[in-house]
Amino acid sequence: MVLTMKKPDEASAQAYVRTTEAHAIDLDGIVTVTARAIEIFGTREKAIRWLRTPLPSLSDRTPLSMLNTADGIEHIEEVLGRIERGVW
Repeated sequence: MVLTMKKPDEASAQAYVRTTEAHAIDLDGIVTVTARAIEIFGTREKAIRWLRTPLPSLSDRTPLSMLNTADGIEHIEEVLGRIERGVW
């Protein structure tokens, strides 16, 4: 039996690039939010605990669960800003 691999067509290759770029944006947002949380909470452990804790202000969702979209990332950045300013 001989296995052959089909070369991806240009549309498939472009779709892969778009998907990869979308994930890169999400990763950048996650890194930014995590770094900001560490800055605000003082330690990595406290920041991770906060990111994993369901919050009433997020309808009992965790901040971490919201980092899969640009809107979610923006919302968590706003929440962190309010915490930093003491408006929580």
